[in-house]
Amino acid sequence: MKLLDIINEQGFWGAGAEKVASEKQKCGISGQDGGNSREMRQQDKEFARSEKLAAREANSDLKKTFDMSYNRDNEPVPRNVRKQIYDTYKQFDQSLLDGGSFKPEQKFAVLNKVHDWVTNVPSISYTRRLATKFNNPNIKTITLKDLAGYANQMGWDNFINWYNSGGPEIK
Repeated sequence: MKLLDIINEQGFWGAGAEKVASEKQKCGISGQDGGNSREMRQQDKEFARSEKLAAREANSDLKKTFDMSYNRDNEPVPRNVRKQIYDTYKQFDQSLLDGGSFKPEQKFAVLNKVHDWVTNVPSISYTRRLATKFNNPNIKTITLKDLAGYANQMGWDNFINWYNSGGPEIK
């Protein structure tokens, strides 16, 4: 069935049916409804730019999370502290960092950051959630080895995702 036949069948175009049927169709997009106006396109571009910038910043923060050169607030640590962290990593039992899809260095970086939160900020959600989940009222005195055991029980991927999401309730 041709477009002209459909228009004639509907009957509300009258004598202009041939003209309407012969015009190039725009698939529902017209300048009249504002859906394709310059303002809308400009707003879409600005929104896309802001989304891209936000994604870039989030990616940068995520990289800092997995880097031992940054502290729990994703700020660079001084050189002497960085050396201590790397020395601790080299002496750490690497078998505790097995499993999951992340590299051992990345796991240790997250483990070190969680340990920093737990030992220095006992009121934060990371500390409270771990103490509740593993029934450890003295979690403030936990060692990196014990914390790695908790991460292994949770699964390293789950532990890291839990940390990245701000320490929500552990299931």
